[in-house]
Amino acid sequence: MKGKNISYIDALKGLAILGVTMVHTGGSALPGVFGNIGSNGGRGVQMFFIISAMLTFESLSNYFPERKDVIVSQILRWYKKKVLRLMPMYYFAIICSMLTKSWSTYWLGNEGHVTVKNIIAHIFFIHGFFPHYTDSILGVDWYLGVLIIFIIISPLLYKFVDCLEKSIALFILVYLANPWLNARLANVIPVDNDPVIYNTYISSFGPLTQILVYTMGIVLFFYVKRINESEIKHRKVLSYIILIFAIVLLYGQVNGAPQIYRFSYTEMFGLFFVIVIISQAIHSSKIIDNPFFRLFGKYSYGIVDFAKKLH
Repeated sequence: MKGKNISYIDALKGLAILGVTMVHTGGSALPGVFGNIGSNGGRGVQMFFIISAMLTFESLSNYFPERKDVIVSQILRWYKKKVLRLMPMYYFAIICSMLTKSWSTYWLGNEGHVTVKNIIAHIFFIHGFFPHYTDSILGVDWYLGVLIIFIIISPLLYKFVDCLEKSIALFILVYLANPWLNARLANVIPVDNDPVIYNTYISSFGPLTQILVYTMGIVLFFYVKRINESEIKHRKVLSYIILIFAIVLLYGQVNGAPQIYRFSYTEMFGLFFVIVIISQAIHSSKIIDNPFFRLFGKYSYGIVDFAKKLH
């Protein structure tokens, strides 16, 4: 991840946030293929999870140069560092939402209002564990709730996953086990109580729904390191070929192309976003890595929160 061509990360975040913004501002009503893109703009969240995994492992590699240093006391210090960076903007958004009562009753279900337990869960970043609270105040808080869960487990993954081959093994393990785990979760959660909320948690807002995409980012972290350390001829040409291939795949996906066995619709987008990122890791192109997309990427959190309130 270190090096001269990492500005594409901000640019990709910008593209992702533009997609999410389109969903929340009526992009699905656009004519033709633009409407298809608009209705699938929410898949930009998968790009965020992939990039978050890459950056989280980059942070861990900087904080723990040796795997033997990954011990409880040091992990807690790393947690503190990560959470402190999230707290100001996150707490500010919650306070604004509470003062303006801008939450959506759609995600509050039978409770009908934001409870004290709900607020406490958000304050301590544990709302992602509770289907009834996960997306109930900000409208985008489910993403952060799931991301915090992934951040919690990341040091343990980092301790044992120390190379590309092990990261691929982790990906295969999650790929095989996740459908079974999600089915068990569906049997445990009381879906009859506010079925929309609980079914959405199982299908979209829960950590099990997103963890395979997150592991794609872990694989990419190690693969991008290999790319940066390798001598690759004709980087620019290869990058454009891979990028065009990825765009064709994404175009097919938004137009209803069939899914690969055992991959969900959202996971398919994750796979194709991986190809986009690989193309930019080989050689960042102005099509993606430009000031316009980078600007949106740098202010992505505030943009998506504002767009959600317009929805």
